[in-house]
Amino acid sequence: MGPFIVYFDFDDSTLSAAEKKALNEVAWNMILVEPTFAAIGGHTDRAGSDRYNMALGAKRAQVVSDYLKEAGISPKRIARTSFGERQPMVPTADGVREPKNRRAEIVFLK
Repeated sequence: MGPFIVYFDFDDSTLSAAEKKALNEVAWNMILVEPTFAAIGGHTDRAGSDRYNMALGAKRAQVVSDYLKEAGISPKRIARTSFGERQPMVPTADGVREPKNRRAEIVFLK
């Protein structure tokens, strides 16, 4: 199932109200489809250094993970990783700000 995708503003890891609503749906699906495991990948656009983007991707994955935990999902059912700028949704040149690449993807695994 999925991926479910939440997007972030440039250089940010804050969840908007719309993204929180989407994550509520993710949590609800996890409750309905037990045992489900959520794999969360944090992504960035290609603006900034690789090192910085890996850290930002990790922060985005952490924010999503924390939200799901607050929604009642056990931490044992959540894994997260950062892809930084390495798996863009929209391929761009280095340094390009692309909103669709600033995201966290949640994939359900059984």
